[in-house]
Amino acid sequence: MTNYDFIIGGESEEETYRSFRFNKLSDFQVVDAVDAPFEKALNIKVTQLYEYDYENSTSCDIPVTLHAGENVWLRFYVKSMTGEEVKTCAAIKQLPDYLDWFGWNGTRTAEGDGWTRFDFFAKVPETSVPQTDSRAFLDFVFGYGLQHLQLGGITVVRFQDATDMQIDALSGRLDYEGREPDAAWRTQAQQMIEEYRMGDLELTVKGTDGQPLSGADVKVEMTKHLYTFGAATNVSNLVSAGENTEFYETLTDLFNTVVFSNDLKWPAWEGDWGSGFSHARSEEAVDLLLADNMDVIGHVLFWPSFNHTPNYIKAMQDDPEGIRTEIAQHIREMVSTFRGKISAWDVVNEAYDNNEITQMLDADGINDPKSLVDWFQIAHETDPNCLLTYNDYGMFGTSNEKHYEYMRFITQYLKENGAPIDLIGAQAYFSLGTIVGPEEVWRRLDDYQAASGLPVKISEFNLKCDSRMDENIQAFQYDFTRDFLTALYAHPNSYGFVGWGNEGKKGTGDYNGLLYEDGTLTPMGQAMYDLVKGEWWTEESGTTDADGRFHVFGTLGDYKVTVTKDGVSKEFAVRLYDHDDPVQAEIIFDPNGEGSISGGSPDEKPAAVGGTASGFRPSSGSTVSGDTVGDVNEDGSVTLQDLMQVLQLYKSGAAPGTAGEKAVAVLDGNGASVSLQDLMHVVNRYLNQ
Repeated sequence: MTNYDFIIGGESEEETYRSFRFNKLSDFQVVDAVDAPFEKALNIKVTQLYEYDYENSTSCDIPVTLHAGENVWLRFYVKSMTGEEVKTCAAIKQLPDYLDWFGWNGTRTAEGDGWTRFDFFAKVPETSVPQTDSRAFLDFVFGYGLQHLQLGGITVVRFQDATDMQIDALSGRLDYEGREPDAAWRTQAQQMIEEYRMGDLELTVKGTDGQPLSGADVKVEMTKHLYTFGAATNVSNLVSAGENTEFYETLTDLFNTVVFSNDLKWPAWEGDWGSGFSHARSEEAVDLLLADNMDVIGHVLFWPSFNHTPNYIKAMQDDPEGIRTEIAQHIREMVSTFRGKISAWDVVNEAYDNNEITQMLDADGINDPKSLVDWFQIAHETDPNCLLTYNDYGMFGTSNEKHYEYMRFITQYLKENGAPIDLIGAQAYFSLGTIVGPEEVWRRLDDYQAASGLPVKISEFNLKCDSRMDENIQAFQYDFTRDFLTALYAHPNSYGFVGWGNEGKKGTGDYNGLLYEDGTLTPMGQAMYDLVKGEWWTEESGTTDADGRFHVFGTLGDYKVTVTKDGVSKEFAVRLYDHDDPVQAEIIFDPNGEGSISGGSPDEKPAAVGGTASGFRPSSGSTVSGDTVGDVNEDGSVTLQDLMQVLQLYKSGAAPGTAGEKAVAVLDGNGASVSLQDLMHVVNRYLNQ
């Protein structure tokens, strides 16, 4: 590529820096850059903070005319002068509406004693002409804290003949830490998935005489994940279109949960949004989904801003107690209408920047919003079996540290003040500037786990790149969705994942969800499908052994078990919900009747496992020092699986000469009698070593 020109930077570094305008920054100067691939830098100290971050900023005009469709590349370097973390946000904006060419890429951080490089790419959206109302300018914001940093190597380059793929390769914008196929986190994620999302299913097949049935063919097929995999849509896509459309078929095949994007919001429920929303249609859609073994999430009971209330509530702004009464009545109405049908409700939505009603009702509606606790309690009293969620967008998809900390604070506040909160609903609206790698996902989940102990459900996932449709963009969308979802699924404090914005237009770049409007999969949806219905979907076949037993190590969820003997097949349903202990089920095979199955996991869906990624220690493959223990499968190491097999054999009264007796004798070391307490002591020593 030879047809390019430097718009800012190049050989005119010092001249460029002296052209910058400084807003309220008072401590800045041009200095010599040390250990840098450039000569000059801006030395910047933020010594005073203001109400808005952008009040500590610097900017300079784009000095040439840029035409719509041209490629622009921004590069700059940041260095912390204290070794501590420093932050800045870069943007090219265009008047008169402050159009952001990079789409708000969020803050960028640097720490340590070296220079950190940042690259951004944009296709010029509208022609900009210097010294006119359409002029564009480069802007850096620093008001994220008191900090001392240097900014250098600022370069804006126009490429007139570069392809989009060449720009992607140069800028590194389609990248994130951990995208590499051999990244170390992948091994840990697989171990965590096996530890927390899979379990042992021990089937025993007997005849009607109670004797073990050996040599029976057994097929174990998963029918539903325990983990929540959901999608947002509108009732009109379900009721009006009918259930035989490709959209509905994909929805009920790939997902186990649906949330209505708008239909259950208060203004829609009151009829403010027109005849397209109705109580009857919403109730019909819920019943339709339940009939197809789908779970339904309710979104949302209350959004504490007048921008999101019905018109009649807006007219009551001089009557706080009347508003309080109406909110309580609305929550009771919604929860009671769908009691026993909706499995989880988003009780409160986005209280960080929607708080004018809590500030009206409470003495301190931001730091001590007692009304939020009341609303959770009302919802719980109305349906004690429904999971209750606080939903917000501060955890992912944004670089606003204040929002991140507030969401962490408010969920901890709710729990500590008696709100019956079950889940944190974390929105995740990603753009290219807010992408995070898998290990950062784990760090944030660990952080929220430490604050409140509440499980996290990704309540609204969305990935917006740009309008391009080339293979680079689609490969990035696929890879990021695969890795983000894998990191979530592996983490013990993650409860579920819901994709949002599933009405993209096929054949264009106008999509950011998992489904196109015709029900086919976007690149993000294909990534999810390959995991949810591929890698994490269990189907196994085999025959029962001499004791009528058949073992499956499978993904947690619901299963159909088909037993065939002498050409006769019978089907049974069983749940595998326990990742810790083997789930045992006994099947009575009756060739002349229905037969029966007993055991399996209880009907109730358990809470998230709990725990952190940083504290994870895989149990498989580790040996135990100290007391001698039995290597049941004689593979040279003693694993938790060995110990659990010993326990099961011991409890079942293994006959002399079996592996159970051998293992017990080895455990004792002298062949003496071993009690169940002895075995549990060894297991506990193993788990706590």
